[in-house]
Formats: sequence, C-alpha cells, structure tokens
Amino acid sequence: MIEADSACAPQHRVLFDFEVDFSNGGGMQGQGFRLDIAGEDIDDAALADYLVRDMRLLMVGAVRILDKRVIAEAHKRPRIVPVEIDAEALALLASAGLQSADLALGATHLFGIRHDGVLDAAVGIERCGADAALLRSLAVAGAARSCGLGGELVAHVERVARDLGLRRLFLLTTDAAGYFARIGYAEFSREAAPAAVAASAQFASLCPASAVLMSKPL
Repeated sequence: MIEADSACAPQHRVLFDFEVDFSNGGGMQGQGFRLDIAGEDIDDAALADYLVRDMRLLMVGAVRILDKRVIAEAHKRPRIVPVEIDAEALALLASAGLQSADLALGATHLFGIRHDGVLDAAVGIERCGADAALLRSLAVAGAARSCGLGGELVAHVERVARDLGLRRLFLLTTDAAGYFARIGYAEFSREAAPAAVAASAQFASLCPASAVLMSKPL
C-alpha cells in the first residue's frame, strides 16, 4: 500500500531578479530566476548567499536582490541524465556555436537536462589520459538561460570526474573565461597542456588557437 501524498507540506520557490558585482570588476544579472527554498520565506541576505553558493560564484563583491516574491510551487531541481549524441543534441550545440564534428568518435559522454521532453541544456566530458578530462560542449538553449542550468551541469561533470578518479578538468573557451574563472577555473598555458589534452580534436584542430585553455583541480 502507498499513502497518498495530499498531506505533504507544500513546497516553495522564490522568484526574483538579481545583480551581482564582482570584486575584480564586471558583474552579471538575471531576471525571473527561481530557486527552491526549504521554508515559506527567505530574506534577501540569505537569498544572496544561496545564490552565490548555487551558482558557485567566486570574487563576489555585492549582490542585490530585486522584485522578490515567494510562490507555492513544487521544487523543480533539474534532473541530469545521459544524452544520446543525436540530431537534437547536435542542434543544441550548433545553436551555441560549438564544434561537434568529433563527437562521432565516441570519446565524449554527454549529459543533459530536459523540460517537457525537450533538451534544454547539455555538457560533455572527454577523458584525456589517466587522470584528466576535457569539460566540453556546454550549451544552454536561449529560453532556458539565466536559470542556473549551466552551473548544474558543470557541477555534475565535476562529480562524474571525481567518481572516475580524475584529478583535473580542462576546458577551452573563446568567450566564457570570466564565467569559468568565477567557478574555480584558472587559465592554463597551452604549451604546458598534458599530451593527451593537446592530442584531443578540440585542442588540436576544432577550437581556434585563440581559445583560452583553463583547468581546475578536483
């Protein structure tokens, strides 16, 4: 027998806009952001701390919470699942301007988040040698941006890498170095890249020589 869940306590989410200033200059903002909360309310200071942790931001100078309201709504933390390298996944990567010609080689494992059956976001991990991997193919559909999906996927790949016994993740980016720096990645000399990373198609040919190589120890 299974008890009905009608007596379960209602869940709440907070809907808000935010502005973040970084101590090293620059900032970011988001509109219509939603976060699951444990109780029926949350003050601005606690919400700012929650936001920084949830998005894994570093070097935060100030956080401003705007137009906040709490709604009774079931928690909707994204469920991250393995994703087939199919036409839908390739279309998402293409929409983000990401190279995918080497995915058919089978060295990359994709994970994604779906909403109503549609792939909203994806990320890949490509093992490079005994103790490192490339974090790659991170893409979020336009309508799903500013919802924290990218951060969730990066954190998922980091957990996968740790479970595999890997010690460091690498990535190549042409326009998101600032974002990755805020979640713990640092620039890494291309000349000093491990041989297995340098031999990857992403490093050797698909990404331009101007792409920044970054890494994070696990």
